[in-house]
Amino acid sequence: MTVWTADMLVAFRDLYNQQPELSFRKIAAGMSSAFGVTLTSNACIGKAHRLGLPQRGPRTGPRKPYLHPKERVIKMKRVKLDAPITLPPTPREPVPFTALIYDLEQGICHWPSGTLYDRPPFFYCGEVAVLGRPCCYEHMKRSVSNWAKAS
Repeated sequence: MTVWTADMLVAFRDLYNQQPELSFRKIAAGMSSAFGVTLTSNACIGKAHRLGLPQRGPRTGPRKPYLHPKERVIKMKRVKLDAPITLPPTPREPVPFTALIYDLEQGICHWPSGTLYDRPPFFYCGEVAVLGRPCCYEHMKRSVSNWAKAS
């Protein structure tokens, strides 16, 4: 934190009033080198407000219109796919437990049925899985309800 001395305040007011073309960044850099302290442009802006100095001239560049977050537009591009789109596999018969879970194909439900020591009928569901998920829609609903009961 920099303590503004009387000499610094006089120099700041002179630079602010006599050279309105100087930005706060340039004023801060000049005062930092002249007084051997580190000043930022935000420190100079704050000091100008606290001293009640008049505002400087209008902005030189155009302002961006404010858009409420709900009004913002998301720009989307169409992208050509190099590979053809593949449809998920058709519903299957339940996959027997003899298949390892790592051997199951993507796009089919990996939900185990039965208990670990049931031989047979322990199997994996094998229905079409929800895109990007390991289970079908029914088993996803079931897992969420089981999770909610446990919490």
